[in-house]
Amino acid sequence: MKTLRSRSLWRNGSFNIRNKAAALAGIHRRKPVMDSGIKFILSIILPTIALTTGLWACEKQAPPEVTSEWRLEGTVGGRHGMSLTLRQRGETLSGEAVNTLGEPRSLAGRLAADQTFLFHEQRDGQTTGTFEGRMLNNGDLRGIWSPAQEGRWFPFYFRVAPAAPGKPAAGS
Repeated sequence: MKTLRSRSLWRNGSFNIRNKAAALAGIHRRKPVMDSGIKFILSIILPTIALTTGLWACEKQAPPEVTSEWRLEGTVGGRHGMSLTLRQRGETLSGEAVNTLGEPRSLAGRLAADQTFLFHEQRDGQTTGTFEGRMLNNGDLRGIWSPAQEGRWFPFYFRVAPAAPGKPAAGS
């Protein structure tokens, strides 16, 4: 099968008698070759579009930051009463604790996604104890409290305190 060697006529789009005669004689033309400039542009643009689209589709949306506040009441060791006010912002916990003697303590720590927590109790900048445990589905806290200097530990359980009149419910 014969082919025409002259591509310039085909590229320019000119179709004259010679081209017609070649077509009638059964001589098949080669298909036009894409211009190298267009090839270069497409080789840059198409992968860039594909990469950008892939990155955009895989980009994770940050979950909304959780902010909550709870009032809890309970005991440490089954006999030492304590009330807590906890504030959550993302994974960070902060708040205050008041023990049986009415002594205020500051609290700071973390609440993980699996509802486990660890926060430290401080007074005058010194750590006085550590709370470690789990937040239950109803918002109650259960775990172990240990004093800073001693190797002992005490179980604790704090229940969500009922909301005071005119105040929002705990956990809101």
